[in-house]
Amino acid sequence: RMTYYVFNTVAVCLAVSLGFIVNIFFTIMASGSFDGPLVLRVLLLPLGLIGSAVLVDQLLDLGLDGMMCPSLSQWRATFSLATQALCARFTTWGAELFLMIAIEGVPLVAAIISIFTWGPAPFLHIAVNFLNHYLRGAVFLTVLLALVYLVSRLYVQGSTWRVRKMTLLYHGLDHMGHLGPAVHADSIVINGDADDREPGKRCRRCLGFFGVAVVIDGLVLLVFHFQRRFDVLLIGQFVITIAGACAIKARIPKLLGRAFWWVFVFFLVLTFGLWLGAHKETGEKVLKPLCIGPQDPSYDQTGYDLPLTFVPPTNGRGYGYPVCSGRWGNRNMTVDNQLNVFDLAALAFASSYKTDEQILANLHAVFDGSTLGEWNLTHVEPASVVGRWIVVDFPRQRTRVVAVRGTSTLADVYADLEVYGGIAVFQFMNFWVPVTNVLGADAVRSLVDTDVPRFWNKFLQVVAAEKAEALAEGSSLVITGHSLGAALAGVGAAENNVQSVGFSPPGLFYQTKHLDVDLQTLQRVFTVVQPEGDIVPRVDRQRGAISWVKCTTKPGTCHKLTKTACELWAQCGDPRGRDFRATCQEWYSREDLNL
Repeated sequence: RMTYYVFNTVAVCLAVSLGFIVNIFFTIMASGSFDGPLVLRVLLLPLGLIGSAVLVDQLLDLGLDGMMCPSLSQWRATFSLATQALCARFTTWGAELFLMIAIEGVPLVAAIISIFTWGPAPFLHIAVNFLNHYLRGAVFLTVLLALVYLVSRLYVQGSTWRVRKMTLLYHGLDHMGHLGPAVHADSIVINGDADDREPGKRCRRCLGFFGVAVVIDGLVLLVFHFQRRFDVLLIGQFVITIAGACAIKARIPKLLGRAFWWVFVFFLVLTFGLWLGAHKETGEKVLKPLCIGPQDPSYDQTGYDLPLTFVPPTNGRGYGYPVCSGRWGNRNMTVDNQLNVFDLAALAFASSYKTDEQILANLHAVFDGSTLGEWNLTHVEPASVVGRWIVVDFPRQRTRVVAVRGTSTLADVYADLEVYGGIAVFQFMNFWVPVTNVLGADAVRSLVDTDVPRFWNKFLQVVAAEKAEALAEGSSLVITGHSLGAALAGVGAAENNVQSVGFSPPGLFYQTKHLDVDLQTLQRVFTVVQPEGDIVPRVDRQRGAISWVKCTTKPGTCHKLTKTACELWAQCGDPRGRDFRATCQEWYSREDLNL
């Protein structure tokens, strides 16, 4: 049972610590200014990595020790010897009593407390809650034992003669954890004169490595301040971490085992993988319009196997996806004068263009000549802003739309990882141990609760202002977006109680605490269009009206807004008769359409 507790706790601690460190790292990367909080995060990163790796190392030692006979014999001997420094009469029998009370009592107390805090509920819910809190108590107990073990080892391994005495205690324990007849506590006396000089040498080596870490840290901060070299920052932090680990090993040679270095390598691979993936996904791309409106010169060109327009049949394969029947905007308008999913997809796509001129050209190509009539581009946020947005007003429909760009720049990728890096690590660990179930939703929300990114607050202020202006004109506000932009759209909609459609957003279920999102409001106002093969919406958990669409190609392709829009068009057809053939011919033939 103790071994199960330990290895369950290892997964939880890895998820918590690595999620915290990933969040710190990408908060540094996403930072737009070199200020005090940034310097603090830079200093915390190596400390956090060393601390988490040391804790996991102690937990694994504890788990292996739990498999011995007697169970936790190494822990008992180390704890007994360390406690004797405070109380000379303390024996291994005291360690045995402490373990019995802690292992049996702490999880049970945590579970009993949950009964009184849960309130009236069906018996099955109370039983499940009781078990969850029992496991959380076991996690707390295991971390407590690991920390006690760490402190005891720091004391014991500070001197060779204490290590020898602990070894005699360990080998003298019988199968019940008591000292055997051949070994008596009073007889275990070893003088420490033989290694009086060794601690001084170890301290000098420790200070040397520590000095190297401080110098490298200062150089990294200087380079980052003047040149914003993220690659130097990344490599520098790992070098500092290695120097810090060497300092600890120089002072306490046996404290850091193999598990420490495995955790370090795991984090190294994880961070470098995310960093390299971020750079790979953010090259310059030439964007063609998502679709073409009737007044564009390229409308209705020949040479396509696909039909220009079509209406799904009223029998056979049905009407297409339910989201195609949805309408957003001013409810006082007729159905034709409300926006459909294709209008919102085109607006979300238009926000991805770099310059104002490109955005205008795209909007003209898509909406000129359509049944929507006149439109006005009222605001374009600079392309350098994370989660950049545009505002388009449709006077005849009395609807104003805020469209938020998806992940397009390196800064957008860093912002994604800053917000979702922590929960992504939790979900990764969930493949082996049900970490999120053991901790519970509220605990996970607290653990991923970090400072709200600056761009998020700015966007929420803009949405509030746009809603006020729209209401003053008798109009409604709708928010749409793709990927990170869709997550922003969901939060903005829940915060201001307006309609929203998001295409392939990462989830918001575990972000509700630090982004101050009300789940009940989010479920009422947010519609999620989620391709089944897209992995981005599987980060976190979704809330809102989820509309699944088919996608069986590569995950990266499934995440594209163009692919999602084409799947919707292939099954529903565009009621406004725009030309999607140039975009959709890459994936669809006439046989794939809902004809």
